[in-house]
Amino acid sequence: MAQLVPWVWGINGSTSVLGSVLAISIAINLGFRVTLVCGLLVYGIAYLTAGYIAGGERKASPIEALRQSAPSAAASRRTA
Repeated sequence: MAQLVPWVWGINGSTSVLGSVLAISIAINLGFRVTLVCGLLVYGIAYLTAGYIAGGERKASPIEALRQSAPSAAASRRTA
């Protein structure tokens, strides 16, 4: 795993440069709203695939974690 650190930093630097150039190009040609949506999609895909790429176990999403930790509405109505 430690051997991959230089590669990951290199990929991070390359995608930062390419992403900023692409964002400027999209903003000029298609507008800021499209640029923000594209950025949101890319970061969303990165978030969803990060655990898989890192080889870790799938963890519950923040929404799933809240659902599991919060008591159900039906149970709270029964006690009231």
